[in-house]
Amino acid sequence: MDRLKVFWYKKIRHRWCHLYQAIFEREYKDMALPVVTSVHEIETRLSGLEYTPDKLVDRSSRPAATWARNKDDCDGYAGLAGAWLKQLGKEPVLLTVICKPGRLSHQVCVFEDDGTSWFFDLDHLRHTEGGYERIVGILARHARKIICWYISDVSTLEIREFHEGGKHA
Repeated sequence: MDRLKVFWYKKIRHRWCHLYQAIFEREYKDMALPVVTSVHEIETRLSGLEYTPDKLVDRSSRPAATWARNKDDCDGYAGLAGAWLKQLGKEPVLLTVICKPGRLSHQVCVFEDDGTSWFFDLDHLRHTEGGYERIVGILARHARKIICWYISDVSTLEIREFHEGGKHA
C-alpha cells in the first residue's frame, strides 16, 4: 500500500488537482485575491477560514476558491497562504508529509526569511531552524511512519523534491 501512495503522490496527485480545478473551479481561475500587506495579515485572514476535510479524494483547490468558499483543508490553507506570500515578494513552497496513520498526513506553506524557516500550519505562523527536514519531523511527530514527503511549487503544484520515507526530529 505504501508503494501505491508513493506512486499517487509522486506521479498523479498534481495532475488530478489540475483536472479537478479545470472542471469544478473554472469560475475561480481569474479571480483576484484581496491584497495583503504583511505576513501577520495573512495569518489573520487565514484564521477566519473554517477547516473542512476533503470528501472522498484529497485535492488542492485554487486559492481563490478557498477564499470564496471561506473553508478548506490543510492544502487549501497552504495554497492560499502561498498565493498571498507571493504578493509580498516571498518565494513560498508547499511541503507535504504523507504518514501512517493517514489522518496525520499534512501540508504546510514554507518560506525563508533571514535564515529562518517559517511555515503556515493552517492559520498558525510558526518558525524553526533547520529547514525542510526539521519541519517534516515537527509535522510527523505523532506518526508511526513517514511514507513520503515532498516540496512542490505553490502555483503549479509541480514537485521540486520528493523523498520516500523519512526520519523524525
